[in-house]
Amino acid sequence: MPDADQQAMLAAPSPQVILQAIAHPLRRKILGWLKDAIRYFPQQAYGREFGVCAGQIVLRCGLAQSTVSQHLAVLKRAALIEEQKIGPVHFFTRNEVTLQRFTHQLIDLLTNPLTAKNHPTARLRSIGLEPYDCLAPDSMNVSATQVAKLEGTAKSN
Repeated sequence: MPDADQQAMLAAPSPQVILQAIAHPLRRKILGWLKDAIRYFPQQAYGREFGVCAGQIVLRCGLAQSTVSQHLAVLKRAALIEEQKIGPVHFFTRNEVTLQRFTHQLIDLLTNPLTAKNHPTARLRSIGLEPYDCLAPDSMNVSATQVAKLEGTAKSN
């Protein structure tokens, strides 16, 4: 049975999901604003113990509430922010654990692009296949053991 750290890693979004979430400049701005909430949200009436309320983020963005909510939902799905609802008010904070983990994954991927443990080819190599074996004419000769191993690593990654 995996320990708490391993369970957190299994539940963590992939680097690809996070990269898609931060691809939009507004979502990167929101993450920056949440990092320095006192500076960027000085008028918040609720205090900051629960984070920044969604209404303040909407005001700062200057966009429709529905548009900002969609951006917040993308960040939340990528586990880059956390939401806490107190009565009718939604509060948001940065998820520093996910951000730090992603930073380390990105450094690993950029430093060791073909051997990084989160690189898609790493799972193939872990069961004895090379990444381009699937392009070979006899690529259907993958053993049941290799398929089982690959499915097992997909569930554990």
